Amino acid sequence: KNQQLSDRVSTASVLKAIDIDVEGLYYRASGREVSTSRANKIENFRICFSILENKVTDAGPKEMFIRIIAPDGSVLNVANQIQEIELPDTSLQYSFSYPFEYSNQNISDCVLWTRGNVLSVGDYRFELIIENEVIGILERKFR
Repeated sequence: KNQQLSDRVSTASVLKAIDIDVEGLYYRASGREVSTSRANKIENFRICFSILENKVTDAGPKEMFIRIIAPDGSVLNVANQIQEIELPDTSLQYSFSYPFEYSNQNISDCVLWTRGNVLSVGDYRFELIIENEVIGILERKFR
């Protein structure tokens, strides 16, 4: 019974992300930011999300790891810097991390990721990971 209760509490303490949205951005010569769905024009991804309130999980500093998976299955990174997090049974590559302070309340935020190489056309997968749990996934096609 204690093990079952412990499992339930650990399941309940997992944060959840909703309203995930990704926008491709490029900048005109004037410096004006423009949204685009054309892969070859994208300079940045703006990744917006909301993390739901969770009274069971511990408040304090957290770190979200964001994986951007290209159409060919590779994890995007900048300047070929491969970054990995160690999970209990494997290691996982990620594109960048986002540290934040969690106070058991809803959080809505956006982060920017700047690409290295020109992006290819196809379906991209965005995974948000906190404390070894995938808390949100979004797939988006760029032409």
